[in-house]
Amino acid sequence: MADDSLLDQMLADHAVRETEAPKKNKAIGAMADQLDATRRAMKAEARRAEWTEAERRTRRNTADVAPEIAGFREGDRFEMRGDRPELRGTWVVERVEPGPAGDQGRRLYARRANGGEGYLPLRERQIQDLLHFRVINRLG
Repeated sequence: MADDSLLDQMLADHAVRETEAPKKNKAIGAMADQLDATRRAMKAEARRAEWTEAERRTRRNTADVAPEIAGFREGDRFEMRGDRPELRGTWVVERVEPGPAGDQGRRLYARRANGGEGYLPLRERQIQDLLHFRVINRLG
């Protein structure tokens, strides 16, 4: 077959390419898909680790801060003024129910500073209004 013409060699090469190339391309495609999947998995793991770290930092930072509503924290004192004698007087913040900022369910509970009767539950919006109209006066 040393006398094969150029055309015969070209046809033989073409036949080999037609049978070998799809196999080779399929193998290359499979490797590329595997590499792409590995890259995506690595990126997802990196993002997951980043989010886990960010959540851990956020939990640590928020755990350090005492919950507050309108600037009031547990132990803070305020004076109520107004027409209702049962509410007038000095109150101490007993408990703050934290939640997301702006949540209407956030509440503050206060008790009389002198130990008298009465427990005062206030929502965040009520406290803001009372501060605005100067019915509540912060003490110390």
